Amino acid sequence: MKKLFKKFIAVFLAVMMCVVLVAACATDTPGTDGGGSDSTPGGIGDGGDGGTGGGGSDRMGNELARLLGLPETPMADLDDIEFTIFTRNMGIPGSQENPFLQIVKEITGVTINIEFLVGDVNTIWGTMLAGGIPQDAMFVGALASEAYAAGNRIMPIDELIEAHAPNLRAHYDPWWDLMKADDGRVYTAEIWGTFAAPQQIEFFNGTAWWLQKAVIDFHGRAPNDFDELFEFVFDYMEANPEIDGMTTLGVEIGVNAHTWLLTNPPIFLAGNANWGSVWNRHGSREGAALDLAPFQTRDWVDTNARPYFAKLNEMIHRTTSHGQPVIDIETFSRSGAAFESVIAQGRVLLVPGQQWIWENSTNQLIAADLIERTHVPLDFVWPGNEFNYWDLGGGSFAGNNGLNISLNNKDPIRFAQFMDWIVQEPVQRFLSWGIERDIYNANEALLRGFGVDDGYHYFYENGRIVRPQVMRDLQQDSRWLRNNMGRQLRDILPKIQGTFLSDGNAVDPGSSPEEYMAGLSDFDREFFTRHGIHHFTGFMNSEPLRRPAFYPLWGAEPTPGSDAAEFATYVGMTAGIDSVHIIPLITNSPDEFADRWETYLVAIESIPANLMQGHLTFYTEVAERAIAAAGG
Repeated sequence: MKKLFKKFIAVFLAVMMCVVLVAACATDTPGTDGGGSDSTPGGIGDGGDGGTGGGGSDRMGNELARLLGLPETPMADLDDIEFTIFTRNMGIPGSQENPFLQIVKEITGVTINIEFLVGDVNTIWGTMLAGGIPQDAMFVGALASEAYAAGNRIMPIDELIEAHAPNLRAHYDPWWDLMKADDGRVYTAEIWGTFAAPQQIEFFNGTAWWLQKAVIDFHGRAPNDFDELFEFVFDYMEANPEIDGMTTLGVEIGVNAHTWLLTNPPIFLAGNANWGSVWNRHGSREGAALDLAPFQTRDWVDTNARPYFAKLNEMIHRTTSHGQPVIDIETFSRSGAAFESVIAQGRVLLVPGQQWIWENSTNQLIAADLIERTHVPLDFVWPGNEFNYWDLGGGSFAGNNGLNISLNNKDPIRFAQFMDWIVQEPVQRFLSWGIERDIYNANEALLRGFGVDDGYHYFYENGRIVRPQVMRDLQQDSRWLRNNMGRQLRDILPKIQGTFLSDGNAVDPGSSPEEYMAGLSDFDREFFTRHGIHHFTGFMNSEPLRRPAFYPLWGAEPTPGSDAAEFATYVGMTAGIDSVHIIPLITNSPDEFADRWETYLVAIESIPANLMQGHLTFYTEVAERAIAAAGG
């Protein structure tokens, strides 16, 4: 197949391209960019700057990059190589026959294999740590600190980036000091929170109460307060005990996808942003002081968490006339994959949490034309609190939410060079949007050899990027998107977010105001009209808010064994106070709730003083460093 394809390229270029390009393609000398005989897949490059290799000499390399308006790379002449990345996220690997991945490989020689999470992340990660991390890189978030503590199983990458990835270093420049660990080295190549310019506000997939559109249509409006939200769910279940032949599920918590889906909602009901395990007691919606206190203090928990868990307890014991509880107790034992699956079936009415977790489920519903079964975000706070759900894109940087390179990485320099090439704006636009129409037209026959057809190009109109309708329609299907575009590769690697600096267009098509409106389904257009809104965030009271320099504090991970780390273990949902008390509070009889709550408060008051102080000291120091790095 590849030989036939190479012969096609040679013939095509001989007829259509310039004499210089013809000469390059006719050459079979190692070190050139022309096509030749079959390559030897899997060869490992030396990681140098422009060395030759069998894989590189058989690829079009930089000639293809120039034809497609992509930057050239010293990897073009290096042997083919495969890297494997483990991710803590659940998902389905895309096909390596994906035309965008094939083009990336033809230029760089690099293939990225993604290993998605199957099972419990803590169990799998513990096994990996015990036996050594076989993958070349991993995306595990805060768990990476355990890898470093367990015998330096990940490598520092600051010198690697500075020596071999100048584009990546420039990309990280605003956050470089925030990326440094206590020893002054950088261990994580951040892949989220790196905004070139603020993201368009049309895009939102964060924390909210995600209510199915069919429920809002059933009632003719959105609920006005938190109690009415659950009344809306109950009334719909009463009238619709089944959806498409399956039992209707009122509320899905997703605690086994991420434990904080159960414990974070009181933060937002209290009028706070997503601080995670640390609460800023006196921070305003847009600013914050350094008076930090953990959630696990009696007054805060009693005021904000108790009414929320009491509501869940009420709903798990409230049943319709058909015997269906508003919250099925199975939600607490359902695996993360099963959580996504029931949402994708269209029978879950309300999901509290961050929609990016079940984005694949939403995409499956859209692909099946079950738009009425997708969800819109709502926000609620306890009386007297301000709405504070929505982070302005580009206003926060976690610092540990990216790739770590394993000591077993087969070629760290090549891996750094690949990240360096990927993060450049033309490549980011290529992976997100596809191929510009004029470039596509000039190279149509060549691109069709890679599997690229009319559904893969965009064009400019008055400076704005526009997709043809066929492309919008195809990208509604998450399976097509996974197997045919560059989204999955972009997601797992360092990236530009927000808007491109060169032309002001959104990096992601879904964040473009024009593309968002043009891509709306007929159902959504009519739904918005029925309810007097102009966007799917139209029911929210929040507005996008810029966060302080040290937000989010959950991005900082204390040193294993320290008092701050022991605090997190002592109180957490994995094996601490919360794990012992919260789910039983919700699932046991309402008559027992008050007594169980008092027992929970006693446990909170038993937190050793040194652990509490270690927690406060650690996050105060993190905040102070972030403020200093941001220039005060």
